Amino acid sequence: MSLTPDGQTLLYCGIGAENRRQLFVVPLSGSIESRKRIRLHDAAGAEVSGSISPDGHWVAYESNESGSREVYVQPFPGPGPRTRISTEGGLTPRWSRDGQELYYWANNPTSRMTVVDMPRGATLKPGTPRELFHVLSGTTWDVTPDRDRFLVELSASTSGSTIAIVTDWFEELRRRAPVKK
Repeated sequence: MSLTPDGQTLLYCGIGAENRRQLFVVPLSGSIESRKRIRLHDAAGAEVSGSISPDGHWVAYESNESGSREVYVQPFPGPGPRTRISTEGGLTPRWSRDGQELYYWANNPTSRMTVVDMPRGATLKPGTPRELFHVLSGTTWDVTPDRDRFLVELSASTSGSTIAIVTDWFEELRRRAPVKK
């Protein structure tokens, strides 16, 4: 999910035509009746991981229309041509806070964090994708506002995940950090 900078429109992934995952927009203001979802655009493949640029003029997303998962960018809310950003597959694009860089995971066999310079302007002129680092990663990640660090869920193996369930955590919190009176 992604919000426009003004907080008035939500971009999200839902089930669309032919039971495919598609990107939809829905206005968050106005009457309930007027808040109908609208497909972002016609697409031949599944689309996920939509991310609206910080200036609200572009949307990056992942699509399998070419036969492999790739990252594309197009004007938001449209219309306009889309541009393929990834060159060797791409997953879960995210914009830097200032919108001047687009990050994504290059496809397996290794997870490679990739960055593309996205100079501001009325037309899209992306730079050349370059690898920042590679790591076995999970699905959760983000970049700090200063673009100096990444928070990445690490996977010890690709065969599964470990989940820790904590019960009575309020009691544990009270025991470890008692309220001072």
